[in-house]
Amino acid sequence: MKTIITFSVLCLLAIRNCGGGDFVSPMIAASVVYTGAYEVDGCGYQIQAENDKKIYKPANLSEQFRKDGLKIWVEFREDTSRFECGDLPQGLATVRILKIEERQ
Repeated sequence: MKTIITFSVLCLLAIRNCGGGDFVSPMIAASVVYTGAYEVDGCGYQIQAENDKKIYKPANLSEQFRKDGLKIWVEFREDTSRFECGDLPQGLATVRILKIEERQ
């Protein structure tokens, strides 16, 4: 009986942690990109990954990293929501930054 309960708990944890959860990135090389103010059809600050050039909309980019062209290391959790902006047909993936540091 104890084995069945332990197995059931482990299965529930595996489903909760792996099934349909948000994606957490490894620490990646990226750049901060400023696309302009929202009032003039810009999309604010974004993060562009260097490896695949994918663009993300950070929900919590701190003021000290809001510099266009700044090279960073970043780890983030990708949300299920999309950021709708300008003429982008599908919007941008919204991310929550977990770790960030400036690259040299």
